Amino acid sequence: MAQEQQEQQEQQERRTLADILREAGIESTGRGGRRRASEPDPEPEPEPEPEPEPEAEPGPEPEPEREPEPEREPEPEPEREPEPEPEPEPEPDIEPEPAPPSPTPDPGPSDAAPSPPRRRGRFLGAVWFILELVLAAAAGVVIYYTFGLLWELYPYLGVAAAATVLA
Repeated sequence: MAQEQQEQQEQQERRTLADILREAGIESTGRGGRRRASEPDPEPEPEPEPEPEPEAEPGPEPEPEREPEPEREPEPEPEREPEPEPEPEPEPDIEPEPAPPSPTPDPGPSDAAPSPPRRRGRFLGAVWFILELVLAAAAGVVIYYTFGLLWELYPYLGVAAAATVLA
């Protein structure tokens, strides 16, 4: 009988993860789903305490629950003397004069044609871009044929390497 009571008490002490989450107010939405907080029950169900049977043999007495230790007040730190602040250096009374605003060139009407230097810059930019495209295409062709040649020569190189290693 005492052993059965002890087993029942152990089962009550063992709580599953679901029980702990339920007590915290979190319920699962299913396998792999996100958990969401649920409203806590207004009154949690009291756990029934097993009544001891008078016929049971007296077993070892359970240890009384420990009371939480009273919180200790933090010890006051010794007062420190304030460090003397360094005296600020006197600021000069003379302030530099603000620079005069620089004149801005008049942009002119917005429908005016771009000036010749701007046209030349656009043209050189387009030529440079086309040159980069041509060089990239040429590099791609060279790489393609180089790897194609290596792919064709690989079996012959493997045979030559094997003969050298085995010799």
